[in-house]
Amino acid sequence: MKITRKLYFIVAFSFVFISISFLFMNVFSIQQAVELCKDVGGQPQVNNGLFSFSCEHQSN
Repeated sequence: MKITRKLYFIVAFSFVFISISFLFMNVFSIQQAVELCKDVGGQPQVNNGLFSFSCEHQSN
């Protein structure tokens, strides 16, 4: 029974760790994309609810 409890803890901890890692990687990549969009003269649009990003270029 102790092995099952340890295995459950390991699986749960791994799932939480991987989920948090993916969240931070997504936030970091969106921040980089925003900076690159600004560098090329675009207007970044970030939807925090869905963690999505788009770059609108302004026509001159």
